[in-house]
Amino acid sequence: MVDGVETIKSNTTKYNTDKFNTNGLKADTIKQTKTRNKITIIVIGLITALLLTASLFIHSEYKERSNNLNENSGKNSHAKPIIEECEQGEEKNCLTDNYCSGTKVCINGRWSDCLIKPMVCKPGTIRKCPLGICDWGIQECTPCGQWGSCK
Repeated sequence: MVDGVETIKSNTTKYNTDKFNTNGLKADTIKQTKTRNKITIIVIGLITALLLTASLFIHSEYKERSNNLNENSGKNSHAKPIIEECEQGEEKNCLTDNYCSGTKVCINGRWSDCLIKPMVCKPGTIRKCPLGICDWGIQECTPCGQWGSCK
């Protein structure tokens, strides 16, 4: 035995028999790998804790500043007034996403969504309509539920 390693002589070849596990890895190597894994897990945990603490701190700072702005907003005599986009009750024409004509109404200085008229017909329905004194045409209900022009 030399330095704790058993040496076997076989004809002219020497074989060292260290402590090996069933996978052929040295027991010391496995132990080092397990230690590295534990250290990696600890480092990841510390980094996660640090990031969580930092995000909580930032959130609390943001919340505190937001509260201070709300408290001081009435005290600042130099604050700009809110500019109204429109006059109360004012109306304007608009189109919805599916190209139906409607109306926007000014409520509290802001324009409402585009409001369409209530449907008066079932889209795709056809009816007769007068074109003149003795002439008739047809009128189709639009996808917006309104009667189209007489043709």
